[in-house]
Amino acid sequence: MKPITAWYELKKDGTKSLNHIQDGWSFALYPLPIKPEFTNQTAWVNMKWESVFGYLTKDNRVIRLDGE
Repeated sequence: MKPITAWYELKKDGTKSLNHIQDGWSFALYPLPIKPEFTNQTAWVNMKWESVFGYLTKDNRVIRLDGE
């Protein structure tokens, strides 16, 4: 299993949806782009995010450490 940070976008209606998976555990406030050339991800700075640590299994399933 590989450690990851699962990033959930917090929507204005109070819902959240899995938006991005980042390698390793990140303590940033929003997901960081994989490469600096991906300038379209600069909009992520202005979005609301929740991060959850977890693991990615060999069959690409996300196991969250918070039990959800």
